[in-house]
Amino acid sequence: MSDLPAPSSTGVRIAGDRYQWLVAWQGCVTAVRDAELRAPNPVVAVGVEVDGVGNVDDVVLYRRTPPHTYTQVKYAADSSTPVNEDYLLKLSDQGGPSILRKLARAWQQLTEDGTPVDLLTPRPRSSSWTFSTRCPCRTSTMPTRSGIPRRMASAMLARVRW
Repeated sequence: MSDLPAPSSTGVRIAGDRYQWLVAWQGCVTAVRDAELRAPNPVVAVGVEVDGVGNVDDVVLYRRTPPHTYTQVKYAADSSTPVNEDYLLKLSDQGGPSILRKLARAWQQLTEDGTPVDLLTPRPRSSSWTFSTRCPCRTSTMPTRSGIPRRMASAMLARVRW
């Protein structure tokens, strides 16, 4: 049996849209679960393609009190374009800012007034990356490498490169 042909650009876009809706539905399930479990800071609403929040508008989980979770959904149709550090740091095809630069601008905009936010970039076939104003990188006391899981240590080293 021969390999399937690569998906068309329209097919990739549709698959990415479907993945974004799965992330939105996951947010809805989280809201129902939080209500059922009486979570201390539950998700109370889910927004999709939200205006005025920069490049993290795909899915927003609104909590009773901040931090709300702002999501930029990234989808890779196959392993030929992995969503990784190189992908996040690459300038746009037109020479514009990288995805990471856009995320940083959105974070600056959303935290201008001191409100904490969580930025999330979920992607299929791997664990999600979360950027949070509550992470150790926001304090002057960065944890030592000893005792830190390997994945977390590599994320901290990537932050230094960014």
